[in-house]
Amino acid sequence: MTTDPSGQQCETLDSQGYCPGDDPPSCTSQVQSWLSETGWYTFPDTIQQGITLLATDAQDYLSIFAPNISQPAGQDAATTELNILGDGPVGNIPSADSIPSCADPAGYWQDAMTQIGNATGTDSGTPQAATDMQQVLNDLKSLQTELGQTAPGSGLTLPKGGSS
Repeated sequence: MTTDPSGQQCETLDSQGYCPGDDPPSCTSQVQSWLSETGWYTFPDTIQQGITLLATDAQDYLSIFAPNISQPAGQDAATTELNILGDGPVGNIPSADSIPSCADPAGYWQDAMTQIGNATGTDSGTPQAATDMQQVLNDLKSLQTELGQTAPGSGLTLPKGGSS
């Protein structure tokens, strides 16, 4: 008898190193399950909806608030917007379950979460917040491209616009 990585015992392991019929789910199915997870915030319902909201909010911040940050009223508006984002679902996306490790070996998801934390935290009200928000969009676009390789057909979608 031998034991596979999930703890199941069998006579022989298959080509993936598991007992026959005990293979782990594909990376694509793991990502699909992750994108449809709920319970991390009251709204939006799923991680995919949260990603869409995050990308839309980052685009809005960059087009509406960031251009006026050098003016006192613009800085106040930008800071208020980032405080609202940080207190809402966008600021809570990092509390959702992590992306499956098979899907993001380059770490784009974690970097996007770090950048949103920076923009809504220590960098709020500074020109650096715009750089952070642009990096969030760049990371999400890179993640979408990476998933085309690691988890093809997984279904991550981003709103039109994206990184510049």
